[in-house]
Order: sequence, then structure tokens, then C-alpha cells
Amino acid sequence: MIEFWSLAIAAAAVLVGVGCLAGWRYRITGAESGRTISGTVAPPLLGIYLVAAALGAVIGWENNSTARGTIADEAAVATELYWTAGALPEPDRSAVRAGLREYLSTAVERDWPAMRTAGDLSETATADLNRLHARVAAVSARDTATAASRSAAVRQAGELVRLRVDRDNAAGRSIPVVLMAATAVAGLAVAVLPFAAGARDSRATAFWAGVNLLFVAATVLLPPLLDNPFAGPFGVTSEALQEALDQFALVDGGGPARG
Repeated sequence: MIEFWSLAIAAAAVLVGVGCLAGWRYRITGAESGRTISGTVAPPLLGIYLVAAALGAVIGWENNSTARGTIADEAAVATELYWTAGALPEPDRSAVRAGLREYLSTAVERDWPAMRTAGDLSETATADLNRLHARVAAVSARDTATAASRSAAVRQAGELVRLRVDRDNAAGRSIPVVLMAATAVAGLAVAVLPFAAGARDSRATAFWAGVNLLFVAATVLLPPLLDNPFAGPFGVTSEALQEALDQFALVDGGGPARG
């Protein structure tokens, strides 16, 4: 985030400097200044702003939707594995189910804070998943039914590993810093252009220039809010995994498990 604001401020300073230099060099003043800004300067800047803002919002929202689907798939596969483990003989059944509960609990408690702040996953949850995978692989196929259940459990545990990798790839920054900087700089220019073109000449034009300023400010803030799919007001939560844990507790005959 610091890099983004540094780049945005630097670009804005360059833009202001170039504008001041052009104004001094060509002596654009009065009504001519307003016509030049509205007819020559505003259209390309508005185009750049709209394209950059739209691209940032689309990239961020797509990554958010992908992350939400990954979490839903992760919860579904974990539930399938829990039921599959129920067909295994003891002590494999209890070992696999306990390992799965341990992994999901750690993912809820430690992965989400790590993804929100550092854009990374918890090493503890990774170790729990590795132990779960090893427990599933260690199940001995004593008969045909057990062999079939073991095969399904191995496939489902492998799918959990793949989904965890997908979640790791989705965490962190997703929108290019250059794109967010372009949105901020172009948005700043679009917001101040009406005032530079003479919006202060009447109350009506000043009012609509203020509305334009608020609208641009809101849209400039949208890409940073969507940058990390697991952070911010639109962040994907661990609710699906917690609901799976609650379901496991009900299957085992206990109350809902709350992390």
C-alpha cells in the first residue's frame, strides 16, 4: 500500500508540474483556459480514468469471486472426506476425522489473519494438512470396501491440498500497482478539472463539481478495497469452513464447533 501511494503522489506531482509549465509557457488564461480544459484536456484524461478504474474493479471482483468459490469447494471436499472416513475401520476412521477437524480449525483461526495482513498462509495449518494427508495415505486396505474408501479419501485429501494452493495464490495483492496508481492520478485530474475550468463561477456548477469530486473519490478507493480477496469490507470470510466444522460436530453427536 505504501508503494502504491508513493507512486500515485509522484505521478500526481509530475502531472501538476507539467500542467503548470504548460500554463506558464502558453499563457492560457480566462475563458480560453476553460474551453481548452473542457475541450482538449478533459476527454483523454476521462478516458484514461474510466478504463483504469473499470479494469481495477473487474480484476479485483473477479479474484474475489474466484476466492469465494475456492472456499466453497474446500468446505465441500472436506465434508465429503469426513463422510468417506466414516466408512473406514477403526482406528483409521477416528484418526482421519480428527486430523480433518484439526486442519479446518487451524485454517479458520490462523490462515485468515495471515491472509489478511501478509497475503500468505499459516505454516501451522500447512503442517496440519500434511499430517492429514499422511494419515489418509497410511490407511491399510484390508478388504475391497476399505480399499474403495481409502482410494476416495486419498483423492479427496489431494483435492484439499490443491484447493489450499489455489487459496494461497488468491491471497495477497491482485491488482497491479501501476493500474491503481493510474486510477488515482487520472481520478485526481478528473476531479479538479471542473474547478480549473471555472466551476466556481456559479453555485450550480460548483455543486456539480463537488458531486463529481465525491463520485471520483469513491471509485478511486474501490480498487484498493478489492486488492486482497480476503481483506477489507468485501473480503471472503471463513464462514463456509466454520459451517463444515459445525456439521462435523453434529455428525459426532456434539454441539456446533465455534472457533
